[in-house]
Amino acid sequence: MEQTDNLFAKVKPRSAAHIMELVDILDHCFSVGDSRAAVVLATSPGIVSAYSDEFDAVLLLGFPSELVAERGWTRGQRLIGVWTYGRGAALQEDLTPGPRATGRWTRGGARIADGFAVPPTAEHLEKLASRVSDQEWQRAEQLGLEALARRPEFIRDGLPHMADAVRGFALEYDAQGRPIRGKPIRQEGRVFLRRVLLALVVLLILWVLSLR
Repeated sequence: MEQTDNLFAKVKPRSAAHIMELVDILDHCFSVGDSRAAVVLATSPGIVSAYSDEFDAVLLLGFPSELVAERGWTRGQRLIGVWTYGRGAALQEDLTPGPRATGRWTRGGARIADGFAVPPTAEHLEKLASRVSDQEWQRAEQLGLEALARRPEFIRDGLPHMADAVRGFALEYDAQGRPIRGKPIRQEGRVFLRRVLLALVVLLILWVLSLR
């Protein structure tokens, strides 16, 4: 249970039964999910691009630097992302389908199979990797770099139990523009909306005063 305890250290499980419930959920996802290409884009903090052929798009997953070092991941390393899909009223905001998307799903989550609790065996990982083409890994890296440059605010928490939540990592950069730290961000979209509404209220007040 050592790996499991480390993995769920931030979850604050209610009980041992809760931990086992989470493990069962992850085990099910890794067993029946859609295994696709994933590539490490950065290591400090960890950023992984996970590709889905269903969306012809990637999700960016953020990991603490300490966890990346523990797993031994390196820039450009090829991993396996295991996807699960669903349908909802609207497309999740961090998913931008590409021209090859099937259009069957509006929701998706990717979990990195390499090095986590309830992991597949090394033999199983090799078998999954053998099914992924070089072109798919290249597309995962290309789309990931484009997404990181275009919308860096959309980086999901990469820990497996958080895979379905559109929740991000805020990045800080050093003088050379390299990411040096990742941390969960608060509801920045709501903060922005509140600022816009406040600005509109101020403008309305100024307009009313100008009429007097």
